[in-house]
Amino acid sequence: MMESTRFASLLASRIFHDLVSPLTVMIQGSSIAFDDEMGPSMKVEGEKLMKDSLAGIDAKIQFMRFAIG
Repeated sequence: MMESTRFASLLASRIFHDLVSPLTVMIQGSSIAFDDEMGPSMKVEGEKLMKDSLAGIDAKIQFMRFAIG
């Protein structure tokens, strides 16, 4: 049987990993959207990346709330 501290460590690591990926995409999208050297179409793409990332983060948090409690 797994120790509770080991389980908590693995769970925290998984949560962190699942949230870092969409946060990284959101940061990249914001750097595109707010870069004055980018054209209007790239700014729209940056905004889309941010919206999609936020939706992904929200979905993962909702799932974690359901799964973990």
